[in-house]
Amino acid sequence: MPEKNTSRNNGPEKPGNRKISPIEVPLSHTTDAKQQTAPWYWNRLTFFGLLTSMLLAMFAIFVLPAMVKTPQILPETLKTIQAAPAKPLESPWQEAQLAKARREAQDILSQILARQKMLEQRQVTEWGKERFDLAMATAAEGDSYYRQRYFAESIGAYQSALTVLEALEAEMPALIETAFNNGMELFDQGDAEGSGKYFEQVLVMDPGHTGAIRGLQRSSTLNQVLELVSRGKDSLDQGKPDEASQFFLQALELDNQSSRAHAGKSTADNLILDRNFNQAMSAGYNSLEAGDLSQAEAAFAQAARLRPEDAPVRKALAQTRNQLAREHLSTLMISARKAEAGEEWSDATAVYQQLLDADSSLIDARVGKLRATARARLNDEIENILSNPLRLATDRVYQAGSIILADARGIRDPGPKLQKQIEDLQATLTAAVTPVPIQLVSDNYTEVALLKVGELGRFSTKNLTLKPGNYVATGIRPGYRDVRLEFQVTGESPAEPISIICTDPVS
Repeated sequence: MPEKNTSRNNGPEKPGNRKISPIEVPLSHTTDAKQQTAPWYWNRLTFFGLLTSMLLAMFAIFVLPAMVKTPQILPETLKTIQAAPAKPLESPWQEAQLAKARREAQDILSQILARQKMLEQRQVTEWGKERFDLAMATAAEGDSYYRQRYFAESIGAYQSALTVLEALEAEMPALIETAFNNGMELFDQGDAEGSGKYFEQVLVMDPGHTGAIRGLQRSSTLNQVLELVSRGKDSLDQGKPDEASQFFLQALELDNQSSRAHAGKSTADNLILDRNFNQAMSAGYNSLEAGDLSQAEAAFAQAARLRPEDAPVRKALAQTRNQLAREHLSTLMISARKAEAGEEWSDATAVYQQLLDADSSLIDARVGKLRATARARLNDEIENILSNPLRLATDRVYQAGSIILADARGIRDPGPKLQKQIEDLQATLTAAVTPVPIQLVSDNYTEVALLKVGELGRFSTKNLTLKPGNYVATGIRPGYRDVRLEFQVTGESPAEPISIICTDPVS
């Protein structure tokens, strides 16, 4: 009976350490001399079988190896595998440790794959090919260990590969910065092609690099910008700042960060500013000499807008405006006095107020406003009575009118307009207390009464004298509707008699 193998083999044995056990042949397969002799044709079959076995053995030894391709194994890997000790059968504890090592190897491998993907996306073969290839070869060596279940050796290889990849990743910021700085240096030197290549290199490693994106865009227009800047400088040399400014502006439209274009435009604009400022100041002084203060003020104001902090222009503008203000006040004073002379007292009051709004310290304007205001009020009072003389029928109004007449007569040197108002007011006051003859007619049946006068009784004709004013007459007759009649008595007798008769019978 063969011996029972009690050991367990849960993993492959390393090459060169395998034990070859002798094969035990069962006794039932041996030939006993005392057994029955086989038929003659069995000897022939045995002969041919042995011959065929020999031929197959020779084929397997000499022909088959040539037909099978030998697997490529890295020398370092082969040496490690050959040097590795024979792997004993694992116990449950060892199995658990192998499982833990396997998970650790897989975790490191996942990190390798993630960094490999990232670096390949950043075109690592264009800037770190040698070390990247070394990391990949080391990772492949780790794969070989992993397949052989040498997880400790696999972890070491994987970790070495990961370290290289991490180093490549860590170097990227410095490489990006160096490439970007080189691109900017060449850009500043006017090398559009060279700077563009560096910016492209940056974008290979960092596609979202805003500086490189903008730098590449600026490099694409650099030659055009330099040409426009050159033309702008030529225009400056020729004394044409406006033309130069346009060239620099076109350059900035292509690249608004161009320091050359900004500097050129600043120079051109300063020249234009100097020219326009000097022209405005000259125009202002020329207008002053010509006595045209308005034009001078406009010119100095334009110069002040160009250079707000310039002391001479501020002084010239202030002096011109002061002179304009004085002239304006003088004009207003003349206007106010002209309104007084024409006895347009409301207009004079308004002009004096304008003077005081401009300069509240003007004594003449204050006195003039008081005088004009008083005369304007007197004028309004007189005109109010003259426009409605029947109000004088009221004693209070009549007394007020008399006071107004006295005030008007007390003014020294009244103008023609006031003199006429005084005469008209006197006549109106006299007419207000002078009775006027009127005639009333009735039918001898109607009882007539006149408010503020009294009962007049029945009559056919009645003559009265009444002061100017508003009156109300009433008529009453039995069997007829009452009548009420309002009428006015002015300074003249009415042309027709006033009739008061009840003519509407009550049904």
